[in-house]
Amino acid sequence: MHPALTYIYQLQQEDSALTALKRQLDSLDPATAEKRALTALEQQYQALEVKQHALHADLQDAELKLKSLETKIQQLDKKLYSGSVINSKELSALEQDIEMLKRQRGQLDEQILLGWDEMESLKQQTETNRAHQERASAAYQSQYQRYLQTKSDIEQQAAQHLKKRKALLPHIEEAILQKYETLRGKLGGVAVAKVENDICAMCHTAITAYIKNRLKSDSVFITCESCGRLLYLPSE
Repeated sequence: MHPALTYIYQLQQEDSALTALKRQLDSLDPATAEKRALTALEQQYQALEVKQHALHADLQDAELKLKSLETKIQQLDKKLYSGSVINSKELSALEQDIEMLKRQRGQLDEQILLGWDEMESLKQQTETNRAHQERASAAYQSQYQRYLQTKSDIEQQAAQHLKKRKALLPHIEEAILQKYETLRGKLGGVAVAKVENDICAMCHTAITAYIKNRLKSDSVFITCESCGRLLYLPSE
């Protein structure tokens, strides 16, 4: 077996570990669902606030109109009963004006009453939303912290494997390293297969006695006849 193969196999172990860690890192969920739920509640809260502000402005306008109507009704009532108007047609027109203003006052009263009922409903919805936001925020923070911790753990493991990988490189000639990297690119990231119980551990093809003897005695690279990976036979 080629003397560099032990180092190449160890390098493969480190690279396989790094690949697995990268998959774990890529698959981590930074509390996406929890963040989405919290964002939806925050947007709902903003919409409720906009509604409240708009409704409050409408109610203020309505109350100003109501106050103005009250003033007009009082003025017309005073004129009606002051005795200054004696013409029957003018009196009738005055009474009609007062009735019209009173109907408008009634409509405004009802509008204002309904508006304050809606305002109370919006306030209750806002309070409920705040309670839901607090729970959603706590759930998001908890899940996100778990994500950060897991991410940190994986990155620390990756750093250790990178350190071990770097330590192996001086023991491998550049041409051999290039061959290894080329095979990795062609064979799904695994260039070296361990021989276990006379079988290629990657493709499970039986290794002949002749190949096994060559692995023990020859200083050459031997590839699996089935999967094409470099065969590594650990010392017995």
